[in-house]
Amino acid sequence: MAAVDDKPGRIIADIRLADPPWSPWLRLAHIAGYGGQAQSAAVRRLRDWELVLQLTGEAWVWWERLRASEPLPAGHLLLIPPGEPHVQDQTGQHLAVHFDLTAQLGLTYPDMMERVGGERRRSDGPSRLHWRLRTPSGVMALVPAVTRLAAPESWRERFAPLVRQWLLRRHAGAAARLQAAGILASAVHDLIAESEPEQGASSEIGRDLSQILTHLDLDGRRWTVAGLARRAGLGETAFRAAFRRLTGESPRAWLERHRFERARHQLLTTTMAIQRIAAASGYDDPFHFSRVCRRLTGMGPRELRRKG
Repeated sequence: MAAVDDKPGRIIADIRLADPPWSPWLRLAHIAGYGGQAQSAAVRRLRDWELVLQLTGEAWVWWERLRASEPLPAGHLLLIPPGEPHVQDQTGQHLAVHFDLTAQLGLTYPDMMERVGGERRRSDGPSRLHWRLRTPSGVMALVPAVTRLAAPESWRERFAPLVRQWLLRRHAGAAARLQAAGILASAVHDLIAESEPEQGASSEIGRDLSQILTHLDLDGRRWTVAGLARRAGLGETAFRAAFRRLTGESPRAWLERHRFERARHQLLTTTMAIQRIAAASGYDDPFHFSRVCRRLTGMGPRELRRKG
């Protein structure tokens, strides 16, 4: 999807991901240093993800989507997704990590890098690129392509075991793979968390809403969309929009899914009458409960209980 201008100075580009479960997979991790200031470099494209921690000096990255470059000062982290034409300047010293979210076992270094052709010169523009990470279930996060880190040294320490694995060519061992998967998963999680303050009031609403949903007593009260909106201190329109950004589904669909999950659990683990289960889960009409059960599982309540 083409990049869109979300607000002045920010360009958003959609990056499509598969739904979880993911399998974080290290391809390489190294520290490299270069002298001088490059004014141009070759355009390339990756078949995997790359994280670049700029350790010293100021480099730059040029994006095809922007037709311009962004500065990459020391203490900043660059995230390059697969398939994005770009130029990565390598001035100064950086730590680079190539990885997959879903393992591509046959892809090895240096085959994950493809030269597109041509060179681009540094030409910083006013806009900054952000990746909107999407799965089929909805938007997962909005992450800047270049993030200023609050504690860059801790990120260097985090990646140090990956660098050692690659340096000693021990990254293919089973124990090393487990260690790398944990480091990569936590790094992506923390990068998303580190970028949230840049997203302003929308992120504050999302965090508040997440807290409300986490502690919501779904068993003790029959919640409505209007009631949830009041609980969140929002109008219904704003609540619906914030809810969909956070969960990827409408409040009504979310409530129905959670209400039905409670009923499903009772169907499969108790001998309670189906009509009583329906009523206890907020379905006053047992026929409506049967229709919901069939729509969500492809089976009626009796069949679901029998096969479960």
